[in-house]
Amino acid sequence: MVEDIKSISQFLRSPKYSELALDVVQRTSKRLCDDLYDAELVHCQKALDAAGLALASIEALLNQDSDRIRKFSVALIRAEIAIDLGQDFIPLKEPEDESSNETYVGHSLTFILTFSILYILIRDDRGRLAQYLKKMRQPKASKYQKAVETIFDNV
Repeated sequence: MVEDIKSISQFLRSPKYSELALDVVQRTSKRLCDDLYDAELVHCQKALDAAGLALASIEALLNQDSDRIRKFSVALIRAEIAIDLGQDFIPLKEPEDESSNETYVGHSLTFILTFSILYILIRDDRGRLAQYLKKMRQPKASKYQKAVETIFDNV
C-alpha cells in the first residue's frame, strides 16, 4: 500500500509521534531537525512500500508498545558508532577538512518511522527484514541486519 505524502507528513507531526521523537532525542543527547523536506517524505513512502507496511501499522505500534520502541530507538542511536559498516569505496585523494563547512543538524523527524519499520520487521518476520534492507539499498545489509537484530533482542 502506497501512502500519500500528505498523510505521512501529518503522521510525523502528530502529537504522539512528536512526543516520542523528542523524548528519544533528549535521552540520547542528540538534536532533532524538525524541518521536513519532500525528499524525506518520499523516502518514508518508499520505505513503507518496501516493507509492505501502512502507516496504520506504525501508529498501532506507537500506541501499543511505545515504551519498547523508545528503548529500541535509544539503543539504535547509541549504537550508531558501533555499527561500523565501513566505506564501499576507496577515495582517490586525501579527504578534505569536513569540519570547515559542514554542520550537524541532528536527526530527521523521520527516524522513529524508520526505526519502527525495522522493529516490526524484526518482530514479525526477519526474512522480510533482509528483503527490505536490500530494497532500501542498505550498505552491507546482512551485517547491518545482524547488528539491528542483536539490539532488538537485547531491548
